[in-house]
This record gives sequence, structure tokens and C-alpha cells, in this order.
Amino acid sequence: MAITGQVNSPHQYQVILLAQTGSMGEAETSERQAAILDLNEPIDISWDNVIQDRTKRIGQQMKRGSDHFATQSGSFYTADFEWVVNNKTALDYLMKGISEDASSAYTVAGDFTPSTYVSASANANLFTVVVADPIAANARTLHSCMLTNLNFTWDIAGDGGRLKVGGTFYSGYKPTIGAHGLTISEIAVTSSYRPVFTAQPTKTVGGNDVVIRSMELSLGYPGSRHGFNGVDGGAEVYSRAGEYTCGGSVSVKYDDNSDEATAGILGSFFTGSTHPISFGGQDVTVSIPQAVYTGYGKAFDDEGVFVDIPFEATADGSGQNLYSITVS
Repeated sequence: MAITGQVNSPHQYQVILLAQTGSMGEAETSERQAAILDLNEPIDISWDNVIQDRTKRIGQQMKRGSDHFATQSGSFYTADFEWVVNNKTALDYLMKGISEDASSAYTVAGDFTPSTYVSASANANLFTVVVADPIAANARTLHSCMLTNLNFTWDIAGDGGRLKVGGTFYSGYKPTIGAHGLTISEIAVTSSYRPVFTAQPTKTVGGNDVVIRSMELSLGYPGSRHGFNGVDGGAEVYSRAGEYTCGGSVSVKYDDNSDEATAGILGSFFTGSTHPISFGGQDVTVSIPQAVYTGYGKAFDDEGVFVDIPFEATADGSGQNLYSITVS
């Protein structure tokens, strides 16, 4: 084949997120369930976890072609993303997937029990992820994805002060390569939705009002595939038995409201006592009712002294939530 003058731009890629309504093991195909993720950078599906064996057998000193073995049966695939939030529908989809809560405010209680993930059975917490390629026949469709982590970053110094989220999709089914069949123009877009750091009225640590310059929050809900569906080696079930985690850090101005004694930081650090953290109030509100502070460090900057406070969320039984996140 002769060379061509075609040069594809990374800006021509698109990522489409679809909330699945059908069975695990089947891709979602309705534009009504879709939202476009306007990512800063394109992504692709990771093939790093395809099952393979490259063992050299005896008979000669170098490998034969037949010494190389790889199979998609039993493999799993991931896709990582970072997104400056501009679409409420997509953010709602992500929060539903990570919390298994049907609507805002999204919460996870201390007695949380994962839903069941079984091949050929419906589960409302799964996604189909489409990576549209400038060569249409090379689009990737990865269905039956769990969202295994979701990270929030709000920083006055980055992304114009807008909320950025990132995460990882995980699927125990092999991706499809080919035209995705979606009509992009039929996918609803809400690009005017922009949760901005400087517009948030609520900023408290330990119940005290603070001057905040950044906040990070990470939700972790691990998952793994097990068994084989008897069709193409796809997962028979997913397990979500790992620890559900919520933690992060805040950077606040050092003053009477954020010193060690007033905020109860060192007491929490040494004894595990809990204190609430709240941030937001416009578009997105984050509440950590029982945070344990896991450190305390001053930052001596020319603009002033700030305190970096890492924390881990806790919950005990049905009467306490690990977190509450409102998307409005």
C-alpha cells in the first residue's frame, strides 16, 4: 500500500460515555443514555492486561513464532480519563456508578453492600465507553465497565478554577473495534454547566469557616472480574469486595480557625476523632461528615502561610455516611 498524506490530529478524537440499561455483557447503543466527555487530552483503551505467555521452548536457541501466545479470553481492559467538568448529565452518570446511588445527593453509608454484577443480568451501575477515532472503522467500544475510582480536584490555580474529575473504567469484556454507530448530533450537550471554585459559598473544616485555595477528593471502589461467560471468555461475574475508600486533602489559610487546637487537627491525628469537612454550595457540594485528619503541614509561601490537611473519611453503620456529594 502506498503512503498517504493523511495526518490525524489528536483533537479529532471524541469520548462518549453511555449509562447501560441492558444486561452486563452487552453494549449500550442509545444516544439517550449518552454524554460526551470533552477531555483535555484523548485517551485509548489499555491493552496491558491481555493474557499472554512468551516462554521459549527447547529445540533451538531463539524463540519461534509459536512460542508467543496471547488471548483476549479471560483478560480485562482499563481506560483512564481526566475531565474538566462541563456536563451535568455525565457527572451524574459518574456519581451513580461510583456510589451505586440512584440520585443526588449521592451517599455511601457505613453498612454499604455492593450490588451484584452477573453476566447477562442487568446492573444500572455499568458504562459503555466509546473512543471515536478519526478513522471511523477504528473506534473502540468498551462495554460493561465499572468505575473503580473517581477523583475530584478543585484548585484556584488550575483549569480556571473549574472542577476537574478523573477516574478509571474497568471491563472484563474484550473491546469492539469498528464504527460505533452513534449519531453524535443526537447526544445532548450541557456545556454551560461549570462548577467553579470561586463561586462556592460553603468552605468549612471542623465546623469552622476557612479560606481555602485547593481541595482534592478521591473515591475508591475497586472491582475485578471472575469466571468465564462461556461465549468469548468475558467475565461471568464482577467482584467489588475490596475496601471502599474516600480521602483527600484541603489547603487552607493558616489562622485562628485552622490552627492545630481550634480545628482539632492534631487531636484527630493521634486519637482518630472525627470532624466534618464541607465545600461547595453551587452546582456541586461535597460533605465529609466524619473525617479523620491524617496529617498537618504548614506551607510558608510568599502569599502567606497555608495549612495542608490530608484526611480520610470514615463511617460506622447505617447511621453514618462516608460522604455526601450533591450535583445540582
